[in-house]
Parts: sequence; C-alpha cells; structure tokens
Amino acid sequence: MNIKINRFFSDKYVNREAVADNFLLLLMYRLAFPFAVILNKVGFSPNQITTQSLVCSVLAFLALVFDPGWVYFVCFWGFTILLDFCDGTVARMANKVSKIALRYDHVSDLFKIFLVILGAALRYDDYWVWALAMCTSFFFMYYSVLNHELDSAQKKQARLAVATGDAETQTQEYVRLSDRYRIIGFLIKFKPLIALLKNLYSALITINGHTLLLMLLLAVNSVYASLVFSYLILVSLLNIFSRIRQLVNIKR
Repeated sequence: MNIKINRFFSDKYVNREAVADNFLLLLMYRLAFPFAVILNKVGFSPNQITTQSLVCSVLAFLALVFDPGWVYFVCFWGFTILLDFCDGTVARMANKVSKIALRYDHVSDLFKIFLVILGAALRYDDYWVWALAMCTSFFFMYYSVLNHELDSAQKKQARLAVATGDAETQTQEYVRLSDRYRIIGFLIKFKPLIALLKNLYSALITINGHTLLLMLLLAVNSVYASLVFSYLILVSLLNIFSRIRQLVNIKR
C-alpha cells in the first residue's frame, strides 16, 4: 500500500535543491505529481502550464476584487499554486527544461504575487491594508532582486573556488564555527534535531512556493489579510538582511 502511494505521489521529478530541508515544499510537489503526469500525457508544455497558472491568478485577482465571498478566490488561487508546482515537474519529466536565460515561470510568479496582493488591497480598500500591501510588494520584490544577486555572486565564487583549488573553504569555516561555539558542536551531533530545526526554519522563515498557501487567507477578512501581509513583511526583511550580510562578505 505504501509503495503504491509513493508511486502515485512520487518525488522522482522533484527539484532536489529546492526541497532540501523543506518538508512542506516536498509535500506540495508530491501532491502535484499525479496532476503533472496527466498534464504531460495530455501534451501540455511547461510554458503552457505556466500560462494557465497565470490565467488562474488573474481570475483569482478578479474574485478578490469583485466577489464578496471566498470560494471562487480559493479555487482559482488553489489552481494557481497547483499548476505552479506542475510546470517544473513536467519540464523535468519530459526533459523540456528551458535553455534560454529568461525564466518565464519565475517572472510570472512575481506578477502573480503582486497581482493577488493588489487584489486584497482593492477588496478591503482600507488605509492600513493598503499600506501593508504596498510594503509587502516592495520588500518582496527587493528580496527577489537581492536573492538573484546573491545567487549570481555565489555561482561566480564557486567557479573561482574550483579554479583556484579553494573549494573546501566553506567546510573549513563551518568546522571552525563549531569549534568556536561549543553549543553548536554539541547540537550538530543530534542529526534528527538538526533536521527538524532546518525544516521548521525553511517552512517558516524562507520564501518559496509553500509561501503561496498563506495567501489563501486573504479573502477571509481584512484582519487576516493584515496578518498575512505583516508576516510576509517580516520574513522578507529577515531574508533581505541575510542576503545583504552574505553579499557584503563576498568579494568581486
């Protein structure tokens, strides 16, 4: 029975780098797998699936603005999230990973997130909701820019490390850190605890596909929308400071 479930909700085509230490993200990829299989068999390309997700986000935006209920928004935004997890899976499944520099799925994600934030602000038309919504958009976009800068800098640093034979520097820094702080050296011996803490950190403090689930609460009322925006602002700020700190320590 367990084998059948693992086959039906497989993680064979999961982006391993993305789901590392994030059980929630892995679960969402598994749940999306059977839908990705169907879309692939029907013949949808990854870009077509991304476009469908984009259309669903527009419908979710319209539901937020014009529908006083929450059912239509939850359905459309739910389909947006589902398709968002299917496009990458289908790309790897059908070996159709894009070779061009433009990342259509990433660009569309930025548009979808901004659109649903704007929809919530228009829905409640409240001063504080508007302020929080605009702050959320700004800090999230600012985080996205810094995240891209850090990714590029780390890749460049990795190439230089390989070229100069200095690839073990990061490992050595980690060892020195554990020697310097006994509590870290003590904790890393408990692998299950470390794994649990890493998963909780990834689920609560990082921004990824699982973060989109929070936005399902935007249609409940203005209080829930304000809480979601406040949380996203806090997480964005934490990630912004983290990336600035890392960028400062990387030499050109």
